[in-house]
Amino acid sequence: MSERNVSKAAEKVFLSQLGMSHALSRLRTLLDDPILMRTEQGMMPTPRALEMEVPVREMLNRINRTLYTQKPFDPTTNDLRMQG
Repeated sequence: MSERNVSKAAEKVFLSQLGMSHALSRLRTLLDDPILMRTEQGMMPTPRALEMEVPVREMLNRINRTLYTQKPFDPTTNDLRMQG
């Protein structure tokens, strides 16, 4: 939504333009909403997309923090056993 351009959004998430178009198509079908509409100013979100933007961003941020928060390695508390 922030890019307002399918090709730029695809680059941002490491997909091809075709892959992003297919993903957008699946999302449109799932939500029964066009989500983004082509205008002279670029792709503009529908009211439904705007309604979902903040909650979806919050969920993605939470997932990102969960996956990428690194805890310092402490060998005294590590319970991995050498196998061999």
